[in-house]
Amino acid sequence: MIDKKAEENLSSTPRCGVVIVHYKKNNDTLRALQSIEESNTKKLKLKVLIIDTSGDFKRDEQTSVSHKLGVIQTENRGYGAACNEGLKRLFHDECDAVTVSNADVLFDKECLFTLFSAALTDESSLYAPVLLDGKTKQIETLTQQLSYASARSIPACLPKNHEGGIASLNSMIQQGITSLQTGVQCGCCLCFTRKQYEKLKGFDEDFFLYSEDCELSLRALRKGYSLKVLLRAQLWHYHGGSTGDTHGVSTFITTHVTAYFLHQGFSLFSRNLTFSLLSPLCKG
Repeated sequence: MIDKKAEENLSSTPRCGVVIVHYKKNNDTLRALQSIEESNTKKLKLKVLIIDTSGDFKRDEQTSVSHKLGVIQTENRGYGAACNEGLKRLFHDECDAVTVSNADVLFDKECLFTLFSAALTDESSLYAPVLLDGKTKQIETLTQQLSYASARSIPACLPKNHEGGIASLNSMIQQGITSLQTGVQCGCCLCFTRKQYEKLKGFDEDFFLYSEDCELSLRALRKGYSLKVLLRAQLWHYHGGSTGDTHGVSTFITTHVTAYFLHQGFSLFSRNLTFSLLSPLCKG
């Protein structure tokens, strides 16, 4: 479903990029690439960059790629650092906007176009897609969990009465709801414009895995940005692609506790100590 207003507001053919952070699971990355290939990107000049943090990404001849594709092998310094590497390279290549993403995802056909259209027409907000669980087909609630952690009182982006699957999502869209404001964005997939990247400088690389999105969200809010989830931009997320953690408990605990410490203004030492104490849980 194309957002006609966003399509009308998008001028010329913007140069956009997608960063996929690859770690070990080749099939996940290939599935993400194939979904990008099948996306509505005709009005975008698109580049895709794979940041290979495990040194084992392999192209599949059956996975067709019509846009420009690059692969960069890097040392595994964490998800945030990998995203930053991709952001830096694509903005250096004159991209107007860049979306960073996990590899364990599948982009809906209109997801990327909707994200880029919104981001380039409203740079006062950081935009993310609505996440749909790839297995249960339900709306994920990660973006709703942490609204209490923001520097200001912002309602959760997905109220409990709106939880559900595609039917619930389409119902909201039919009611004219195209985006929802949240207190914390999910780093699984997030869009930056050049100006936003220059102002925020990407993710804090002191967070190796988990909570880097929470810290970025708090920093963005304090710099005056709004955080919005686009209901027409839909992303299917398959859990466990990064760590093998399919139950999500470690993510929930680590993110919540770190968010609490950030909200209370604890030092970098305290943040790293918190992560070091909880990181064994992240192994699933």
